[in-house]
Amino acid sequence: MSSHSTDHENLGEAILQTLAEEENSMLEALPPLYKSIDPDALETIFDNRDGRWIIQFEHAGYWITVQNGSEIEVEEVY
Repeated sequence: MSSHSTDHENLGEAILQTLAEEENSMLEALPPLYKSIDPDALETIFDNRDGRWIIQFEHAGYWITVQNGSEIEVEEVY
């Protein structure tokens, strides 16, 4: 499992970067995020930073967990 704190303004890019680091692959080799989740909806949630929230979804064989837009965890699906 990989964990990453982000200061990125674009949450989708931060998620893909964390996943690329976990897989030791290039960003370009990963499927687009929109195949698993609506990136615009994700950014809308990220922009509304009031309160605590967690989003979890599967992408490219990994569980992606985002907490409050600042902590991203990536864990391989078994």
